[in-house]
Amino acid sequence: MKIGIFIGLFLVLFSCIDTKKQAHLDQLTTLDKRIDSIQVEFEELKKDTISEILYKMMEVNTKIKGNIEDDTIGLSIAKKLETYGLIYRKLSSLEGYNEKILFGSQKAKNSIENLHKDIQEGNGARINYAKFVAFETKKVNELQTLLLDMEKLQHQGVSDYLSIRTSVENFANSLSKE
Repeated sequence: MKIGIFIGLFLVLFSCIDTKKQAHLDQLTTLDKRIDSIQVEFEELKKDTISEILYKMMEVNTKIKGNIEDDTIGLSIAKKLETYGLIYRKLSSLEGYNEKILFGSQKAKNSIENLHKDIQEGNGARINYAKFVAFETKKVNELQTLLLDMEKLQHQGVSDYLSIRTSVENFANSLSKE
């Protein structure tokens, strides 16, 4: 009888222990470090001269619009001007990435910290912890993908800009000299 009570008491106590608690906490710590890494990479990416390039492109565009008088321009320069406009739109679209990554990473960081605290303290339904960790993992993966897309778009836009910049600026300067 005593052995039965002891086994029953042992089973009750053991069933209350969350055996996966530490694994969930470790996963959340890893996710938190990934968010920190994403934020650092994002800040490094933002240090690039995109705003300076956009400002220069606006100046050149204003100069062209303000000084062009002839309805006909050469086909090659027309193609370059069209490409120049596409590059401007591509680089301008990076602002949307900035907001998504900046706010998304901060929101994910807060969610991870709250979930970490809840798991640590044993709050909520323990059965759902794995789902919550998986959800946070998915959000972090999406942020990482977004950052990679932003980086690719930015490098391509800057590369395209550098390849066409001189000829468009020369054209704009030739208009203002006439």
